[in-house]
Amino acid sequence: MVKLEKIQLIVCSATSRAKKTLQVVSDVLSYSEKILTDNALCSEGKVDTVQAYIDALIDKCSLKSVLLLIRQPLIGNILECITDETWLAWSMNASSLAAIEAISFSRGCGELKLMTHP
Repeated sequence: MVKLEKIQLIVCSATSRAKKTLQVVSDVLSYSEKILTDNALCSEGKVDTVQAYIDALIDKCSLKSVLLLIRQPLIGNILECITDETWLAWSMNASSLAAIEAISFSRGCGELKLMTHP
């Protein structure tokens, strides 16, 4: 079983559906820390834009564990980039959860640790 680190920050797409998911996730995880929402994380967004945004947050706040709530196709593209696993891009559905361990938000610098489709 994969042990997830304590989430230090949740970054959520500004879409209404992602915000609804955020409410459920926050309740289930009893998460009461900082939450950021940003239009850069909308499904039409670009991986490099999200990469720059998350890298800046990690550097500024010294983060080790970030939860991204993003819809397809962007989340699949992010997973594919970080893990360098091309099959991940379209393996996510509306309720999927993926956990990756990465040394940075860069191509091929992460490993898929968990994928579930509740």
